[in-house]
This record gives sequence, C-alpha cells and structure tokens, in this order.
Amino acid sequence: MKACYNKLMEKYFYLLGVLLCVPLWLAMFLRSNHRRDMVLFGVIFGLAAVIIEFFYARFDYWHPSHIIPGVYLEDFLYGFIFGGISTEVAEFLMGKVDSKKPTHPTREQFVLIFGFITVACFVILVEILNLNSIWAHIVPPLLVGVTVSLVRHDLFKVSVVSGLMIMILAFLMLSALRIIFTTPVFYEHWQMDNLLGIFVLGIPLEELLFAFALGFGAANVYEFISGHSLVEKRKSKTLRRSKK
Repeated sequence: MKACYNKLMEKYFYLLGVLLCVPLWLAMFLRSNHRRDMVLFGVIFGLAAVIIEFFYARFDYWHPSHIIPGVYLEDFLYGFIFGGISTEVAEFLMGKVDSKKPTHPTREQFVLIFGFITVACFVILVEILNLNSIWAHIVPPLLVGVTVSLVRHDLFKVSVVSGLMIMILAFLMLSALRIIFTTPVFYEHWQMDNLLGIFVLGIPLEELLFAFALGFGAANVYEFISGHSLVEKRKSKTLRRSKK
C-alpha cells in the first residue's frame, strides 16, 4: 500500500508543485491592470521551458515524472505561472501603480539581443564548456536584467524585488514538496552528481539561483519592452492632481 502511494505521489510531484503556485498567480491576475500581458509572457516563458526541457534539462539536470509521458505539460505550466508572476510580483507586493514611459527607441534591438544572449549562453556554456544546462538557465536572464538596468535605471529596484520574491516562492514550493512527499524527492529526480551539492534548508542552490534570475530578468524585460514604469501610489496621485 505504501509503495503504491509513493509511486503515485512520485508521478504527480511536479504537477502538484506547480499547482501550489496557482492561487498566487490567480490573485495577481485578478488585480492586474494588464492581464493580457501576464498571459502573453506566461505563454512565452511556458514554451521556452518546454524547449529547454526537451533539448537540455532532461539530459543533465533532472528527470521528473510527467502525468502524460512525452508531453511536457508541467514544464509549460511552470513557465506560464512563474513567467506571469514575475511580470507582476513587484507591483503586487510593493504597492505601486503602473504608468507609461516613452519607449526606448531601440527596444526592438534589445529584443533581438535578448534572444541572442540566451542562445549564445546555451551554446557556450553547455555545448562548448560542457557545463550543466542549469547555468545556461541562470545566466541569460541575469545578463538581460543587468543590460536593461543600464538603460533603465528605474527598473533595477523593481527587478531585484521581483527576483527575491520569485526565489522565495520557489523555496516555499519546494519546501512544501519535501513535507508532502515521504520519499527524498530531490534525490529521486535531480541528477545530484551534476549539482554543486550545496543546499539551503534542503533546497538545491541551483533552484534558488534560477528562480532569482527568472524574476530579475522577466520583470526587467517586461517593463522595458512595454514601456511601463512603476511609481508609488501617493506620487501617482500627486501627479494626477498637478495635471488638473
């Protein structure tokens, strides 16, 4: 009986972990002023997660169970949910409102640069240097976030807050999985020999670094491409009054 339970839970652990984050995504979605953007960026990150999982992560980082073998539904949901949350978490938690800034004239060039950085990191870090692909997950959003911050200094604080919040969310999600499952879930599904072997309260350091990088880069890119800026609510009210 216990063996059947463990086998069943092992099959659904990835899906369950993702679903634990749905209430926060839903709360942000209902309060958001740009829900379409949350969905759009979620789809982009979801598709990216599937592509990376198919070509890289499943070979050298981990091997999670999927409820439908060969269909990376959980990976898409992970990217969709975390990508959407990353674009909204700073505004949601910092009590700020969205305002439109003049879009930088070279934003299209930056989009191309972002794509180039991502592809180049996977080629250099994985194909040439033979590093674990998790580092090719971590480095691109960090580089993108730093690059955007150099152009839009006002986004740096937003991006740091977003990165920290996504890292905390990932930590809570993975900690919950450790409590729910009776089996050592990380040793069952992560390729431990390929990791640094550094744990933060039982959570692999790589997972936390990736979560921070995702939040840091996603918030930065979203605000930059959309031409948005976050301002404190009281300042926003003052600006509206002054215009009157």
